[in-house]
Amino acid sequence: MPDDPYALNEPIRLTRRFAIICAAVVCVAGAVLAYHQQATAIDQLERMAERNNIGLTTAFGNSIWPRFFRFIDQAHRLNPEEIRRHPRTPELHAAVAALMAGTSVLKVKIYDIRGMTAFSTDPSQIGLDYSDNPRLLAALRNGSASELEFRETFNAFSGPLRDRYVLSSYIPVRPGGGSNAIEGVVEIYSDVTDFHAYVGRRGTTQIVVVAIAFLIVFALLLIAVWYAERLIRRHHERGLELTRNVSKAEAASRAKSEFMANMSHELRTPLNAVIGFSSILQSEPQGPLGAPEYGKFVAAIHDGGLHLLDVIDDVLQLAETESGKIEFNAESVDPTALVGSVCQFLSDRANKKDISLVTDFPADMPEIRSDPLKLRQIVLNLLSNAVKFTPPGGKVTLRLAAADDSIVITVSDSGIGIRAEDIPLAFAPFGQVDGSLSREHEGTGLGLPLSLKLAEAFGGSLKMESAPGEGTSVRVVLPVAGPTDTADQSTHADAAVATAA
Repeated sequence: MPDDPYALNEPIRLTRRFAIICAAVVCVAGAVLAYHQQATAIDQLERMAERNNIGLTTAFGNSIWPRFFRFIDQAHRLNPEEIRRHPRTPELHAAVAALMAGTSVLKVKIYDIRGMTAFSTDPSQIGLDYSDNPRLLAALRNGSASELEFRETFNAFSGPLRDRYVLSSYIPVRPGGGSNAIEGVVEIYSDVTDFHAYVGRRGTTQIVVVAIAFLIVFALLLIAVWYAERLIRRHHERGLELTRNVSKAEAASRAKSEFMANMSHELRTPLNAVIGFSSILQSEPQGPLGAPEYGKFVAAIHDGGLHLLDVIDDVLQLAETESGKIEFNAESVDPTALVGSVCQFLSDRANKKDISLVTDFPADMPEIRSDPLKLRQIVLNLLSNAVKFTPPGGKVTLRLAAADDSIVITVSDSGIGIRAEDIPLAFAPFGQVDGSLSREHEGTGLGLPLSLKLAEAFGGSLKMESAPGEGTSVRVVLPVAGPTDTADQSTHADAAVATAA
């Protein structure tokens, strides 16, 4: 098992994978492009050579064919040797050679409409029957057929040649124009070796240029991916570091909560003794203390102990909520009576500050199932905050209402108010919107966050609306059915802040 549980099990290899995949794509694309370019060039070569052969055949049909048509048409009655010895054969050979002089034509063959070779510049082929040749049949059906092939040896006008690219074309002969009947077929062999080499060189040049362009684009993309991979690695490492920090913070928060819970329990025992003995001294069961000033000191000790006990109780309860485990003692509760008792408890404090404490309770408020101590804690925290931060002559309103399967408790005041951006701070444990040493209002800053966590533990919500100089309104929505899970309630500080904001 690795020391760091957040470490990468497999490093990011984006650049390597991109390079491999793109290299394969470039190679395949280059091969396809080269094949396509070569096929296109060869096709253009064939069409160009075929058009040239068609032009030569047209010239042949207009100038030579009429003079030798009777001989070609009657040649099938002779055997091959008689055709070769016939006096018209050398004349036809001379006429064909004169017509083809200066061209790239290597050999010419003439077929009659029966498919027999009536003439060839290669005498050994005279008299052969090609009636079943598909290209010859295509020419006789008013078409043309060409084929490009490489010949290691070839018998041309000028004698044997080696290593030649030859295009052979079967072209119908129509003396006098294209609308006349076909009287025969001419097969012309053209030498396209030089042009084929030129096409090859040009194609190679184009492929090299395209390959260089591909390589440049590939290199630019590779650099971009490499840079992106660095950014991804950097952000990923930053995310891992944040995860580690969050884990450490959560561990520290758990340790802090455990420490607060333990210390609160440890402090309560001697504090209860201080409060108990100060109560005894105040009642003077064993006789008077003596000087009257001692009574004031004892009263101050007793009040300070009670205040400190309230603070420790808040810290202990907050530690319990942050630990994720809150125990509820659910029972039927009359919310009107419970909220009314809280108002009665704080009425003296409100009267001393000349604050009007107004209640708005419906007459038919149903009973709910809840933990009365924790519900009382929520209302007491909110109402005491409202009284604390409302100046003399102000007004605090406590409303109670039913809505569907919930009850709504709203505490509004005409106090100093806070800015909207400071609301999350008010819901942070120990948070104080006024953090100066000379702040007017005392307090630990645990009332609001504790109320929020308890409301969420009930399965409800707590939201605040406030503005400087306009007062504050806190709305608590709690389910009538009570807590959904009394064994384990999890609350999170970040969710609390988001809900509060």
